[in-house]
Amino acid sequence: MGQPAFQLVRRDIRAQYAGSGLGLVWALLEPLILATAFIFLRHSGMISIGDITLPYAVYAVTSLMVWQTCVDGINGGLNSITRMRPLLKTTQVSAGSVVWVVILTACFFHLFRLVVALGVALAFGIHDPVNLIAYGLLSFLAPFFGVAIGLLVAPFAELYRDLKILVSSALRPLLFVSGVIIPIPDQFSFLGVYNPIAVAISTARGALVDVGRVDYGLAGLWLAIMFIVFAIALFIFRRTLRIVL
Repeated sequence: MGQPAFQLVRRDIRAQYAGSGLGLVWALLEPLILATAFIFLRHSGMISIGDITLPYAVYAVTSLMVWQTCVDGINGGLNSITRMRPLLKTTQVSAGSVVWVVILTACFFHLFRLVVALGVALAFGIHDPVNLIAYGLLSFLAPFFGVAIGLLVAPFAELYRDLKILVSSALRPLLFVSGVIIPIPDQFSFLGVYNPIAVAISTARGALVDVGRVDYGLAGLWLAIMFIVFAIALFIFRRTLRIVL
């Protein structure tokens, strides 16, 4: 019997911020700084965002918090073997425990971001409890989608380290084509359909506007696809974990 997953999660979070004075604040700073920059650019007229149904501050912050959780999930899954290698080599930690650590850690950080996102929404006049609750619940598509993608790539990334660089390099431009800080133009609407990260963001953000107009069919389709991806990733992860250590 390995160490309980919650104990491993606590150890993993402490290790990530060991020696950091700000600690968990760093989990919020990057998306908040980026949101602040684009809010300034938009209000100064330096960039044109187009018509949106939410105050831009709400649009940017609520989107970026979900985006950052997706990225954390991908990176958490991608680096799970590297981070847990000392424990995997010296204790009887199972592959299943590692997966739970990645999922719970991503959800833990997402809870902090969720509080900030909901606080911004409330500050700008979005007070409908149904919309706020729906945003909170639907935003948890983000950690699941991210972890599923990261875990699928993780064993291969341990064998071919360039994969980690490739994934990290791809995430930055993906920020600008996922409707995170700038709405996806109509002529490129397919980017919001075939991109699971964009679907997670637009689904959660759409709930703040009108719960009834959220495309639950598309969200459900991608949820089913990501369940399959997660199942495949878990199978590969378990079969290859001891090989890549």
